[in-house]
Amino acid sequence: MTAFLEAFTGEFLQVSGDPERNSVVIAILMLLGSRQTDMYPSENMKALESSILNFGVGDLHRLRNTRQIDSYCDDLAQRILIFDKRVAAASVRTARDDEMTGDTLKLLITVRLAGQDNPIGFATDIRLTDGNCDIRETGSE
Repeated sequence: MTAFLEAFTGEFLQVSGDPERNSVVIAILMLLGSRQTDMYPSENMKALESSILNFGVGDLHRLRNTRQIDSYCDDLAQRILIFDKRVAAASVRTARDDEMTGDTLKLLITVRLAGQDNPIGFATDIRLTDGNCDIRETGSE
């Protein structure tokens, strides 16, 4: 299984000894590594919003200014909630005012699993040149 994860996500990194936390990291990596299709559900097809047809995030190459980055962060938080039912709350924000360092977008992702009080924080670096992600646990934030 680890070989599959390494092939899909690059270098697989266990963030803790907790298998559930590790699986949340993998789910976030899968979401970050997927792109939306050009097909968007119509107003009459609300059920498709949470279907696999709508899985993925927007194109990283469209992130040109702070407003677009904020919109990307909001969309990512919503998609984490839609596609990982273990997550009760999610927030995504840029790591600092200079959110893009060279060709890297730095995000802080915080999730709270259902039935747990303590959130889990992840520092995420997304390289805009190739879309590869590095993610590491930062504790609760």
